[in-house]
Amino acid sequence: MLVLPSVSIGNVPQLAIDLLIYTYGFECIKCLDNDDIVPFFGPMDYLGSADGSVSEISPKTSQDAKQDAKQDINKIEVATAVQLYKLGDVYLIQIRSPPVSGRDVPFLTKLFEDADVKQAMSTDAGQQCIVVGSADAGCHPAGVPSSKIEDIPKSSVLKEQNSPSLSSQLPSFPDSGYTSTALGMFGTQAVVSWVYEGDNSIDALELATRIVQLAKLPEKRLVPPISWSRVYGKDIPLGVEEGIYC
Repeated sequence: MLVLPSVSIGNVPQLAIDLLIYTYGFECIKCLDNDDIVPFFGPMDYLGSADGSVSEISPKTSQDAKQDAKQDINKIEVATAVQLYKLGDVYLIQIRSPPVSGRDVPFLTKLFEDADVKQAMSTDAGQQCIVVGSADAGCHPAGVPSSKIEDIPKSSVLKEQNSPSLSSQLPSFPDSGYTSTALGMFGTQAVVSWVYEGDNSIDALELATRIVQLAKLPEKRLVPPISWSRVYGKDIPLGVEEGIYC
């Protein structure tokens, strides 16, 4: 089965996917960037200490990196905008930047045409893909969400993107990126977390826990990667000895 996050409010799906990648040790097997995504390139994230601490760990030395490269010349050592991860028969796509404005449909079309993505979706029960999104709880159609995490079963809406009735059949998820578009195009299952933008670490933990259940992964304490130590900035130092005081 395949799990695809949408670039949504608070980046909650991306944070949830990060938790799964680094807690369970998913392997990055392919870069899936195309011309319809905003380019991104950077170092790979990594775990901190065994107890989940992310504040005092240094990255690998260049010597360590060279040794790793010798051991596996095909290992992907950099992070790009779209990458495919694998653990057993569960696949995750991590998307680190949004599609170019107005290019959601071409981006998704190319993504789902990729041979490895098609293979990732194939199961004994047929094609299986879960689109993971977050939506603005302040704009919920009912005023207040009845459930923080909403499961949307496989959609029966028409796959033809130009169908005049398509937009009226799609669920409304404000600020959820291409979640509804993917539902309409491919009839996928979806999981949406209704959130308020801010420190969304807890929202990501809850969403990741739901994905673990759907993907039938073994239960583990979810551990954040090193990048989470700066996701929401650094605490302002207080006191004369640290240069700022009040």
